[in-house]
Amino acid sequence: MKYINKYIILLLIIAFIAFIAFIAVIYSRVNKQHKKCLVMFDTHTMKKLYHKYGISYNIVNGYTELTKKSGIKDKTIKLCDINNKNAINISRNKLESQGLFKKHNINISNFLKWNNNKSDKENITNINNNLTFPLVIKYSKGTMGTDVYTNIYNNKKILNIIKKLKNEKKNEIIIEEFQQGYRYRIYILNNTIIFIEKFYPPIIVGDGKSSVSELINNYTTHTYNPMKYELQPISHIEEHLIEEQGYYMDSILEQNKKIQITGIITYSNGAIMENIPISSVHFNNQKMFLNVNKIVGLNLSGIDFISENISTPYIGKVLEVNAAPSYNPEYHSDKTNKKLLDSLFK
Repeated sequence: MKYINKYIILLLIIAFIAFIAFIAVIYSRVNKQHKKCLVMFDTHTMKKLYHKYGISYNIVNGYTELTKKSGIKDKTIKLCDINNKNAINISRNKLESQGLFKKHNINISNFLKWNNNKSDKENITNINNNLTFPLVIKYSKGTMGTDVYTNIYNNKKILNIIKKLKNEKKNEIIIEEFQQGYRYRIYILNNTIIFIEKFYPPIIVGDGKSSVSELINNYTTHTYNPMKYELQPISHIEEHLIEEQGYYMDSILEQNKKIQITGIITYSNGAIMENIPISSVHFNNQKMFLNVNKIVGLNLSGIDFISENISTPYIGKVLEVNAAPSYNPEYHSDKTNKKLLDSLFK
């Protein structure tokens, strides 16, 4: 009897382990089938927001569905249906989207495509004849500020960057005029401007004893950040920009001396962001942003705009359009979060 009891216990343990393994396999398969189209709307914090406003979250046939009670009939949307594939592809290809904006007389920087069928000399001549320094060079299909080089002042630097991109098999290259001003992100959903953010470039401040490199490494802990989001480290450093200000990576920065170390002004590259009142943006600019969204064919977009004064109409340039702009409800007010959800079911 003693051995029989041990045998039964052993069988039960084996059965329990097999059951856990079975559940794990099923869970894994469900997750693999889950098609997350707009991941920023599929996060834990967004699920908490849906619950707060009585919106049910379900995965049906691998797709995320949100359902909101609307009078007699419930309204359901699929996240994967918010933006269509053609519009997404246009937004991902900067050459195609820039050409589309130019066709519709949207303010953009003057630009050229690097012609891979012509010599370096011919391309440089074309650039010098048609564009004005400083310049920006970017890979047409780059994302989140990757493969973007700003503040280019000479032909030698152009050729060095072109060579680098080509060596990485990134042959669709745009050269455009650099635009002065602050960068803004205009967040649009279903023809409604949800919010507008202003980005401040990452700046390091000297203490009279630390090198530029050390100050960059300590950026997130030594930089004043008035907003409640976490400041990101600077991953894209432009040494030529530092050198143009008279410093090198190993230079000791004087007490309270401020320098800019990158022209890539994005949240993921250490920029400080600030929500600004939509009412402070000129009405004609607001109309232009909605029109850009419509031209590309998106329902959800994050338009990147650069301007020295966004309260003045048509002062500035559209940089690009993002079909999957990030959103974290913890960084926004209840009013903005509710506005987003109301627009989602518009």
